[in-house]
Amino acid sequence: MKILALSMWLLLIAVTAASSSDEVVAADPICRADSPEWMKFERGRQLFLKEWSRKEGFGAVRYDPHLDHTTNSCSTCHNYPRGTAGSGGNSAGYGGLGRNTPHLFGVGNLEAISEHIRASVMAKYSSNGKFIDKSALTGERIVIEAMPGVLVDFGSLSQRPDGLLDIDPSFVVWFVDKEGRPLPSMDEAGAHRNIGSADVAGFNLFHGFPGWAVSDHQYPSIRMFVLGAWKTIFGLPFADALTKPVSSGEVWAGRSVGGRRQLTIESIEQVGNIIGPNSSDADAIEHFLQNHPSPARRAVTPEILRGEASMYEMGCTSCHTPSWRVPAAADVRFAEWSVELDQFNNLSKVRIGKPAGESRVIEGIFSDLRYHDLGDRFREYTWIDGHLAVRTKFKTPPLWGVSSTAPYGHDGLSQTLDAVIRRHGGEADASARSYAAANEADRDALLRFLESLSLFSINQAIEFKCSSKVSKARIQP
Repeated sequence: MKILALSMWLLLIAVTAASSSDEVVAADPICRADSPEWMKFERGRQLFLKEWSRKEGFGAVRYDPHLDHTTNSCSTCHNYPRGTAGSGGNSAGYGGLGRNTPHLFGVGNLEAISEHIRASVMAKYSSNGKFIDKSALTGERIVIEAMPGVLVDFGSLSQRPDGLLDIDPSFVVWFVDKEGRPLPSMDEAGAHRNIGSADVAGFNLFHGFPGWAVSDHQYPSIRMFVLGAWKTIFGLPFADALTKPVSSGEVWAGRSVGGRRQLTIESIEQVGNIIGPNSSDADAIEHFLQNHPSPARRAVTPEILRGEASMYEMGCTSCHTPSWRVPAAADVRFAEWSVELDQFNNLSKVRIGKPAGESRVIEGIFSDLRYHDLGDRFREYTWIDGHLAVRTKFKTPPLWGVSSTAPYGHDGLSQTLDAVIRRHGGEADASARSYAAANEADRDALLRFLESLSLFSINQAIEFKCSSKVSKARIQP
């Protein structure tokens, strides 16, 4: 039980009664806090909370002059509730613009959805399994089914006037030659390559799930997100054998212990006598975040149910997609959490079981994981390389846990849920108008529903109910 003393996280293990049909024997790793799975989970949590010192490599490397040495711990930004991969404050960005820190509760489920989205696109449009040939550019819409009858449009397989693809910017795209090898963005003549370039046979892509804005920490996996922070924010030297490029121009690396395909990433492995984190550290944080619990809901009341119905009636769910179904292959977790909260957002019941090993529905996420233009009140104007840049599109934030993440908006400029809803325009203008025109009781019900979507502290004594099946994500009173 040493791991519990280290973390101050008291895991009181209790096995369900033998009369239960979904009984898991006490010897099962999920029922033992000292099992390798839980020990690795806790090690990853400690690395997430760790403050890297100068002697350990913090600030030893300058990768990005704009971001280097911003902080020395993941928990500096992701710190609420304390001890979790939660939300955080508003940090300054370029030109003094704020950037609100999103929480990472349920990020393993986001990763699973993102992997499913890419796999669906490749299965439908890649004839060789390696890349998508440019002959597939027929103008067809890239539509992914989140749930039966719930479709999400990620743009079209067509060429824009600038020669790039008219695909949602949640996808990171690169051109490839006929062997599937990545091509530099510039050709030998110094011109930008586009889909019509003679040496371009097609393109490859991944769906990036972290980040608020285009190119803002867009990665296909949790591990890459962590390595990116170590590199650009912590300025750490690190050695990850899995993602180290073997040859120049290589994009894809292998799959991690956590089951996700990774990108290659250049890094400095050692500075003098300083050796930073390694592959084992990356494995542990990846494991912790993949198995981190998702947000929970407080006890459901008639008013909360009325507010949830209003989400549909006002058109909010056209972007805030409530749930996603993912295949069994996308589920790499070793544990599944079901959490009930009391009226004060304290844990009233926790049940942890083994994933069922079949396709499942990730309920209550409320995001289509794509980008939208929400109008003038969300736009950002800044200078990049001496040019005025306007950022017009932002990714739909998942609403689970939203009551714990004020202020709101990617920039944190909206202090209340009511304010951020009224701020919506552009593609969400009709929904915002519907909300504003609704009677006060309906608006209040919608706000009560959003306030029921909460993060929670895990730094308290909790009872693990060992079960092979867990209750659905909807929390009942």
